[in-house]
Amino acid sequence: LDLQKNDVGMFLVTAIDKWQTMPSKVVLSATLHPNPYWAKFDPYFLGRAIDNLLRNGFVYADSRIHIYLEQTINGCCICIENDGRPIPVADRNQLFAPFVRLNDSRDRDSGGTGLGLAIVAQIVEAHDGQVWIEDSALGGAKFVIRLPVCIE
Repeated sequence: LDLQKNDVGMFLVTAIDKWQTMPSKVVLSATLHPNPYWAKFDPYFLGRAIDNLLRNGFVYADSRIHIYLEQTINGCCICIENDGRPIPVADRNQLFAPFVRLNDSRDRDSGGTGLGLAIVAQIVEAHDGQVWIEDSALGGAKFVIRLPVCIE
C-alpha cells in the first residue's frame, strides 16, 4: 500500500463522481462535511473498496444509496447504505468470505463471483481498519468502513 494522509471527504467526492452519472433507477446521494476528515490510506485501493460497495448497492438497492462520513474517537467511518432488503444478522460476517453469495439467483453467468466483499475486507484490513454491516435507516443494508485515526 502507498499510504498517504488524505482528506476522506475530498477523496469520496472524487470516488463517487463517476457513479453520479450512471444511468440507473437508483439515486446516489452523499452528505460530506466541509471539515476535513484525515486518514492515512492508499487512494487506489480504498477506491476499489468503495467501487465494490457501490456496485453492490446499485444491484441491491430499490431506489436509493446514501454515502456519508462519521468521525469517531477511534477513527473515521465511511458509511454506505441503501433502501433494498436488509441482510440478516446471521449472514453478515460470512459475506466477507470469498465466493459467498446470499442470493442464489446470482451466479457467474448472471454476474457476481462472490469476491467483491472479500476484496473490500482485505483492503480495509490492510489499512488496519474494520468493515461491518448494520441495518440501514433507509431499510436495507449499511456497510461501514472504519479507518484508524491519523496521528501526524
